[in-house]
Amino acid sequence: MDGDCTARLLVDEAGAVTAVVPAGAEVGGRALAPWVGRPLVELFAVESAEQVTALVKRADGVPVPQLVLAFSADGDHHHVWAVAHACATAHGAARLVAVTVGEGTHGTGSGTPPFMLWCADPATRAASADATANHAYGLPPGVRMDYADFLTRVHPDDVTVVLGLEHRATDLGGRSVQSHLRLRGDDGVWRWLLVRAATHRLGGRLVLSGVCVPLAPERAAGDGAHGDVDLVYRASDSLIRTSSRDEVLDLLLHTFPPLLRATQSTVALGDGTRLHMHRVPQPAAGVEAPRLVSLDAPHPVAVTARTGQDWFLTVEQHDALAEETAPLVAAPGTRAWWMLPLPDATGRTVGAWTLGFPDPHRPAPEAQAAIREVTRMAGHALARAGETQPYLDFVEAFRAGTEFERPSGLPPGIEAAVRHRPAHEAADLGGDWYDIFALSGGLVALAVGDVQGHGPEAAPMMSRLRTLLRAYALDYRDPGMVLTRVNDFLDRFPAHIHATCLMAYLDTGTGELVASSAGHPPLLVANPDGVGGSVGSVTVLETPCDTPPLGVVAEQRYASTRLAVPVGGTVALCTDGLLEGPRLDLDEGVTRLARDLAEHVAAPLEDAAGTMFARADETGHRDDATLLLARRPVPVAALTAG
Repeated sequence: MDGDCTARLLVDEAGAVTAVVPAGAEVGGRALAPWVGRPLVELFAVESAEQVTALVKRADGVPVPQLVLAFSADGDHHHVWAVAHACATAHGAARLVAVTVGEGTHGTGSGTPPFMLWCADPATRAASADATANHAYGLPPGVRMDYADFLTRVHPDDVTVVLGLEHRATDLGGRSVQSHLRLRGDDGVWRWLLVRAATHRLGGRLVLSGVCVPLAPERAAGDGAHGDVDLVYRASDSLIRTSSRDEVLDLLLHTFPPLLRATQSTVALGDGTRLHMHRVPQPAAGVEAPRLVSLDAPHPVAVTARTGQDWFLTVEQHDALAEETAPLVAAPGTRAWWMLPLPDATGRTVGAWTLGFPDPHRPAPEAQAAIREVTRMAGHALARAGETQPYLDFVEAFRAGTEFERPSGLPPGIEAAVRHRPAHEAADLGGDWYDIFALSGGLVALAVGDVQGHGPEAAPMMSRLRTLLRAYALDYRDPGMVLTRVNDFLDRFPAHIHATCLMAYLDTGTGELVASSAGHPPLLVANPDGVGGSVGSVTVLETPCDTPPLGVVAEQRYASTRLAVPVGGTVALCTDGLLEGPRLDLDEGVTRLARDLAEHVAAPLEDAAGTMFARADETGHRDDATLLLARRPVPVAALTAG
């Protein structure tokens, strides 16, 4: 077992293994998953039992070399090293210990990868973590981070990654998930971390726990030959939100292959007796490629779907197979295929995914882990796709109460335009939302938000947040105070809602704009310098966008920022579905939106909204997307005088 495949077993106070990270980890040639629920000491030979018991009791981060396993695949004595770290869980006195096990004897020195063990309770949002490797995170000795402190150290672009880990881990029902994110130490340096998470039972409750491992910047971006792993993890969140088979196919055939530098992609979906093949690119004219393949056929994809085992084949290995067993068609540049099963939540294979690569070697370990997670999530999504009719029935009944209206009833001195698109058009309902309404004194409230999740779970939450914002806006003339009160409400009456939000008040008479953000992308203001055809200037409002989303940190206070909007100026609020995706990071998306806003500062507002919103199709995936534009129009008298 190399450093990248080091196994970690989470052990409760009774000494029983509660989870294995990663779930498929092996040691001594044997899988560790069967040890879940059994005493850790049974993993080791009798002569090592006393050392293991003391190791777990101390949990002081000091490695113990030359422990002997109770078994190995070849029947020989197998030596491993182990190190233990402890973490108080979110349940008070309960104690969770992570035991890291590695092959050989090299784990006794600096080669032991430092890591941080953490545990969170999704129901209460309480969390705790140990920082046994503080130097790896730029933290002073003895610091213990709670959930709120951890989020304030996470890069603003990666906060949704942290929240998405919980949704993905829950969706996979105990299987481990992982992603990359950036954490800021006390020295101000951003460090990349590999974060693994899994749900499991501890003390009768469902908890989320895992480890953070320091990651070199070049490792965070993959090995080059097999794509950007970080973007693969970000795109995999889209699989949680799919509600139809076509959406899953679109992601597997069009979104993931470019991120993995794949030359081709084939998805085979089973109907019980046959596999229906979906290919990108399509075979060249005259090349025979079966659309239907019997599940009992010797076809490599059928073997993968039938046995549930992945199969990596180079073109040379494929051509050496018997003729009836070698019907794969290579796209231009393909030198190898990797066929992987698509399992549902019960482990039943619902299909297979084949990727073609220009490199005749297996992807790097980081890329392999990312691809396997995608296959698990895709299998779960495909299984859910067969159960979407109740979801669509829900949507039809719920839409009547959440249908977004076009801006109307606004006071003189402002005009507005909106574009909104859910991730899944079949449902016409998502987690993004917007609102614009008049307040007394010539004020107009503008708001956009993004609830974590989509569909039946997200829609009622989205509706509740809109109602809360309107209610508190009647009492407070500071959007920061409104967000603070909404967050307090969610803390007192937990609804497990996590949402980013950007809210602003615009004084239609004076042009003063007051805005506040809860972890949301920034607001932009275009000044009408360009009346007459030239390009206007754009200000990106520096709200404290590194604050956590609503419903995450108790007693969080949100500050407001002020800015003047001149006559003819345009204000833009949007959600991240317009700004980022696998092909575009958030900073690039904001820069692009600012450029588009400047170019359309003098255009009719509806035309500007339509042109700018079309950019949502260029992010590399389909997500909920919302754009809200508001403008202080130039008075007719001023135009006539000009």
